[in-house]
Order: sequence, then C-alpha cells, then structure tokens
Amino acid sequence: MNKKRVLTGVTTTGIPHLGNYVGAIRPAVRAAQADDTESFLFLADYHGIIKCHDPEMIHESTQAVAATWLSCGLDPSAPRFTAKATFLKSWSSIGF
Repeated sequence: MNKKRVLTGVTTTGIPHLGNYVGAIRPAVRAAQADDTESFLFLADYHGIIKCHDPEMIHESTQAVAATWLSCGLDPSAPRFTAKATFLKSWSSIGF
C-alpha cells in the first residue's frame, strides 16, 4: 500500500490563531493520525525572521505553536515533527 505524504508547517511569528488551527493544524493532526498517511510537520521558525526581527518573540512563538500542535492532539512520536532550524542544522552542511 502506498502512503500519502503530507508536508505542512506554521510560521512562528505570533500566537497561533483560528486561521492556523483551521487551515493547517487541524488538517495536519488528522492526517498524522491516519494510517494511510506519512506526515512531515514543521515549525517555520526561519521564515519568522522575515516578518519579525525580535529573536525572543520568535522563540516564544515557536514554543506557543508547538504547544498548540500538541494540545490539538498531535502525537510527537508518530509524525516527523521539528522546528525548521533544527532540521536544517542536522541535515545541512552550510553551517547554520
């Protein structure tokens, strides 16, 4: 059986809102819970730098978005779930 693949993320530039929930978080959590889907979910923290130049705000927002995903039912052990900066550091040779 071929699994569908889902890739989605949320930019970490503020407190999560209803649009994040309806447009990205709820569908992604449902897909991650489906047996026929392989999910890749991320926090787009590097994208946040474009909109917000305050590192503390991005850090707080990253934690808030991660907590929101988890509180909406995401099992962190099931899908591949990471912050983009963490992913780039572990997979890139360009020295982030």
